[in-house]
Amino acid sequence: MTEASLPVRILIVEDSADDAELAAHALRDGGLAIETQLVATEPELRAVLRTFAPDLILSDWAMPGFSGAAAVAIAHAWDPEIGRAHV
Repeated sequence: MTEASLPVRILIVEDSADDAELAAHALRDGGLAIETQLVATEPELRAVLRTFAPDLILSDWAMPGFSGAAAVAIAHAWDPEIGRAHV
């Protein structure tokens, strides 16, 4: 398998499993090969980042007890290169 054919690893930070599945479905329908992990809380996010290195993080902005801004801050603390274009 070449690097180009590897699935894009996407971490979805979302409190609605239905919304997360809709996003994943839309990406797959667009022809993107993806591997996803879903988290809804800060502890879940921190735990998953230890074992799942995402290429992309999609986040709901407002969730009960957690926010997209907090998810971005945690992700940047975990890997400062997240969000930078790699050409």
